[in-house]
Amino acid sequence: MRGQGRVYDRGNKNSPNYHPNYWIGYNVDGKEYRESCGTDDPKKAERMLRDRMKLAACHDLLGTKFITRKDRKRTASDLLDALHIHFKITGKLSDTGPHGCQLRSQIRKAKTDFGRGTRDSDPCSGTHFGEDC
Repeated sequence: MRGQGRVYDRGNKNSPNYHPNYWIGYNVDGKEYRESCGTDDPKKAERMLRDRMKLAACHDLLGTKFITRKDRKRTASDLLDALHIHFKITGKLSDTGPHGCQLRSQIRKAKTDFGRGTRDSDPCSGTHFGEDC
């Protein structure tokens, strides 16, 4: 069907190491997206394509943000930010106790070791990991 994306198999079928792995390709806002289905079953790949096309239709009709596979991935920085928020909510990051300073320092060190990720927006823009105790 034209305009409904496609399911295709990548790889050389004549190769002795060939194992089928289906991929889907579809367009949203004039940009082509391709992703692996991680399956050798064409019916599952078609189902995944239908799901992606439903998301694209919602994007077109409602004007919602189209969330790609890359957007769904979490970075170590995202997880550390969530941990920081959890500690703040549960009261483990108190400014007066020694444990709050230690946890804040450990989170800051982990963010330095694992990198800050690739996203521009920081969900914890109001928090400061570098504040002195």
